[in-house]
Amino acid sequence: MSTLAETKKAMGNALKKSLEALPIPQLKSRKASTKMRLECVHESGCEITLACAEVVGGRPAGHFGLYWLLSLKGGPIYQAMVDTGLDAAKGHSGDVFYSVTSHNLLKPSHHEIGPDTDVAAAAAAICEQMERIALPIARGFTSDPNAGVDFLLGEPVGRIRNPFTIAVILLHLAKRTDRLPELLASAPGKPVFLDFAASANPTQDIVEPIGRWFSSR
Repeated sequence: MSTLAETKKAMGNALKKSLEALPIPQLKSRKASTKMRLECVHESGCEITLACAEVVGGRPAGHFGLYWLLSLKGGPIYQAMVDTGLDAAKGHSGDVFYSVTSHNLLKPSHHEIGPDTDVAAAAAAICEQMERIALPIARGFTSDPNAGVDFLLGEPVGRIRNPFTIAVILLHLAKRTDRLPELLASAPGKPVFLDFAASANPTQDIVEPIGRWFSSR
């Protein structure tokens, strides 16, 4: 029977191979490691991290749980927020503007790993979920900003830094400012738009500064 260290090493090697095979287009760089982590830089400058984290408590000896996570930071979205002074947000630090774990999903996802686990099959299952769930979200904040707005106007999962602000930025990146009236009409009924609700005049405080920033570029 494999020891816990041996199982973790085998799982790390299997995940490295599966993470390397994830189809993520328009990247400047990508690096997968046996630490169950894939770090990419999109051509826009946004940094994309896909990884797995361990849970060991309450399990038999030699067993552990895994859940996956996605993190997005930097790039044009964050730069626009910083340059317009709209980056401050409670509970957020650094330049991460979006993160989600498989525990945060509407149907939470979790994987149990032990000495008898087929690690190749487990790695493939985890990366299938990343491809199906995480990568479309990442595309919405990088290469398909119009889809990113649809995501924010739907039932978005995860931790989002100033989501109304991001939605306005995405509309400019998508060259779809014709959707601003739709966004403004929908925002009051969307609990996720905390930054909209916190502003006495979202048009003056958020929409117009972002518009001026894009016009000046």
